[in-house]
Amino acid sequence: MDGSLRPPVTRIRSAAATLAAAVMLLLLPATAAQAGVGASAVPSFPTSVMVGNAGLAATIEVRNTNNDANVGDTNTVCNFGDGAPCPAGDPGITLIPSCAQLGPFSACATPDPGVFRVSDTATGEAGTACAGIVFNVSLVDPASGQVRFTPQGGAHVTLAGAGAACRIAFTFSVLRAPTADQNANVPGAQTVQVSDNTQYAGTLTASARGTSQGVTVEKANPTISTVASPPIALGGQLTDTASVAGLVGSTGGTVDFRLYGPGDETCSRAPVFESPGVPLGADGRATSAPFTPTRAGDYRWRAFYSGDANNNAVAGNCNDANEGVTVTAPPTITVETERRSGPCLITKFTLRVRVRAAGLQNVRVTLDGKTIKQSRKARFNVKVRARALRSGRHVLRVTATGAGGRSTKTRSFRRCGRTSLPRFVG
Repeated sequence: MDGSLRPPVTRIRSAAATLAAAVMLLLLPATAAQAGVGASAVPSFPTSVMVGNAGLAATIEVRNTNNDANVGDTNTVCNFGDGAPCPAGDPGITLIPSCAQLGPFSACATPDPGVFRVSDTATGEAGTACAGIVFNVSLVDPASGQVRFTPQGGAHVTLAGAGAACRIAFTFSVLRAPTADQNANVPGAQTVQVSDNTQYAGTLTASARGTSQGVTVEKANPTISTVASPPIALGGQLTDTASVAGLVGSTGGTVDFRLYGPGDETCSRAPVFESPGVPLGADGRATSAPFTPTRAGDYRWRAFYSGDANNNAVAGNCNDANEGVTVTAPPTITVETERRSGPCLITKFTLRVRVRAAGLQNVRVTLDGKTIKQSRKARFNVKVRARALRSGRHVLRVTATGAGGRSTKTRSFRRCGRTSLPRFVG
């Protein structure tokens, strides 16, 4: 048949035809010259679609293929419920939207319902024999997904003579990927459509079933966006949250999270941490397990969505927005003492305080718990007078606060007959 994978099967019936003759005619190819009434059915769908597509255009063409003595006869297409000469129980103009395996005479041996959803109405195309006729589209068989096209108001499609055709236009949406590949020789998942109709002229009838060329159904292409946890001080924890958008008919899928350490600007080294197989929630989000870094620096997250039956896998890139996080170390404090009195008795000394910190906020020096100096500078000196101190042990403490937290350096010294200088290490 025109544009189909398989020729329509044509059956010729008459009141005088014997069962044997009918069977013989069923086995004849559609191209064989036959006297009588002939019909064809041609579904036409796009060659490639994607899960999630909506409002795609498709057609079914029913054609008068009469020949010889009946070439000029007008054929009437049977509607469901019509009486003789239409066969009892004839389903009318029908379509199986998705077929995974064809059988003899273009029959669908393995239907795959739920791949496509056909619009509720269809319209005869201008310039064809059914121009302007509106068809109601109804589900005939949930098990196969077969739908029926019935002209509104009891109308019938009539085809005046051989070659006359009615082309019924409708739209459909792609709900999911096929469960089976109808043609493994073609890349992607394939499915075909099967349409059927019966026509009569006088007491003669002809039925035709035909298939489309086949449709490749591609998975949907979702997008992924990610947001890492805020910057932390060393000792805190890092997490990453991924959001997958554009999922169609999602059946699940997981997200793998990988964290790359300081100095790995291209995420080319082995991750310092991985959180694999985190299930994607119903809201399309997943959050990694927490990680506690052991060194400061700039860290980079990447997230990888696995995909599922209807959606392709997708991954974030290294250095994506919101995927970098800085881990800040606490301040580093260096304290030195400087002798400021004579060699016999030390009565005072100078502390040289040096702090290295990101976002330095405050440095405080205390002697026996009493603040003797506060500063926001990273470098300063403090004079400590020991003469007025009582004999015994005394404590000096330097505390620095920055973006990476707080650090403290503590040392003690004794005041006696001869003051000893405090020693700071590190």
